[in-house]
Amino acid sequence: MSARTARASSTSGTPRIAHANSADESRQDGPRASSASSSSPSFIESLEAAARAAASDVPRLDLGDDFAGGLEDELGLVLGQIQRLRAAHHRSQESFADLECQVGSELLGMDAQRWWYGPERMERWRDRQQLNGRLATIAQHRLRSDEEHLRALASLEDRLLSLLHRHRATRDA
Repeated sequence: MSARTARASSTSGTPRIAHANSADESRQDGPRASSASSSSPSFIESLEAAARAAASDVPRLDLGDDFAGGLEDELGLVLGQIQRLRAAHHRSQESFADLECQVGSELLGMDAQRWWYGPERMERWRDRQQLNGRLATIAQHRLRSDEEHLRALASLEDRLLSLLHRHRATRDA
């Protein structure tokens, strides 16, 4: 990120969100890919950190008439939903990887067998084509799962940003 993206504190004590430059926003590999190569957090990471800081203002669930407290509870809820969504996506990706490994092992096992001429060869060719079809199907499901995950995550992140702005507005007022 550029030198322009710095993390500052607002007057209410809630950390401000560092804005990513346009090159970081257009990157295809996601917000977490840059965390290993650069020392400054991505926009999403700083958004979640700011939301965690705002949500931790009230350590217990207080369902009183305090509007800001209700926003803090909502921030905590959305953060929990994001965490659960990421965990579920991670589990599904591991499941897809396991399936791909199983099908790949079956394909390798077929390669290790002797190829006979005649009807056995055609039968093995069909089996091989079926396994390759299963791999293609798994890849399609993985892609669909990734797209659904990104849509749901973007929706939750938008809600988180909206809640954080409302929380800051109530704290500053």
